[in-house]
Amino acid sequence: WNGLMISALAMGARTFDKEVYKKAAIDAADFIINNLVTKDGSLLHRYRDSQAAISANLDDYAFFIMGLLELYEATYDMAYLKTAINLNKYLIENFWDDRNGGFYFTQKNSELADFRQKDIYDGAIPSGNSIALLNLLKLARITADADLEEKAMQIVKTFSGLIEKTPEAYTQFISSFDFIIGPSYEIVIVGDINSAATKNILNALNKDFIPNKVVILKTSDSSVSEIPEIPGFIKDLKIINNRPTIYVCTNYSCKLPTNSIDEVRELLN
Repeated sequence: WNGLMISALAMGARTFDKEVYKKAAIDAADFIINNLVTKDGSLLHRYRDSQAAISANLDDYAFFIMGLLELYEATYDMAYLKTAINLNKYLIENFWDDRNGGFYFTQKNSELADFRQKDIYDGAIPSGNSIALLNLLKLARITADADLEEKAMQIVKTFSGLIEKTPEAYTQFISSFDFIIGPSYEIVIVGDINSAATKNILNALNKDFIPNKVVILKTSDSSVSEIPEIPGFIKDLKIINNRPTIYVCTNYSCKLPTNSIDEVRELLN
């Protein structure tokens, strides 16, 4: 639930430019990172009476990773993106079904390992597999990791027969699948996060409902090492005309750069 709330607060912060929402999302995410992420990189399920305990399940990982990705696009703080990448690696290593695809609800070394199940139903709360599908796609586009995109396609193949029978029961899964159908975009902004011009571009992008996108900020004076697992297609993107520059890319192939948010809107439409 905290992961879902962090995601909602981060999206609200971007959409309405509300600092109070962003602070709440940051405080919640930082608490979880500082208190419920273990030294081995795993996640714990609950915190009570100053103690964290119980191995996290698929939903815990999927929802928190989703929250971290939304928070990255609200703050462009690399720490949240790195944490999301690391937790996603742990999720794949410990929850993935190597034989049939998809994620189990519990990890392989749990006391219930012999009774592991996979859930896909999207009720009032979406399923972990449906959210994990979208996380894989977004992380694949941010890091240009083809293995993550392949994992996403395996999830689709694993559950497609079931979903075709009663699609209305799997609305989040279908929303995530829509990212694959596209068009979906990688939007790279090269500029200073603290400049008014860069903030204006980000605010303008956030006012439009464009769910099938990831937005990556590359500071104009940064080395590419600041972005974890930097994808090659971002390395050579530079600022032009001494103004924040926007690159609209699809499948890592970028259109000509622009300084105009209106031109970006035309490309996205």
